[in-house]
Amino acid sequence: MAKDRLTPLIVLDLGRDPARTLVRGSLVAGLRDVQEAPAVAEEEGGITVFLGERANRRWYLVITDLDEGTPPLEGKAREDILFVAGECAGLLFNRDLDTVDDPGD
Repeated sequence: MAKDRLTPLIVLDLGRDPARTLVRGSLVAGLRDVQEAPAVAEEEGGITVFLGERANRRWYLVITDLDEGTPPLEGKAREDILFVAGECAGLLFNRDLDTVDDPGD
């Protein structure tokens, strides 16, 4: 997979139909060397959570297109995002969704 793009497994897009599936690889740049999940990175307009790694594939929860002026992720909001990330990681790894063939291959 090219570092300039991500290949989404599941997309939930509340802003558009059909869902936007082009995801910039730069969104995970700050987490590419992180070894332990969960890890959170914030950038202008987005939040990324490293969910884990298996079989040389890394998995992230990526939230994009946040409203301008969205406050930094802290307190209850941070706890909520980490809870959702944990649920996603549980589904991904415990239900073997991480073994799905990469559609980009």
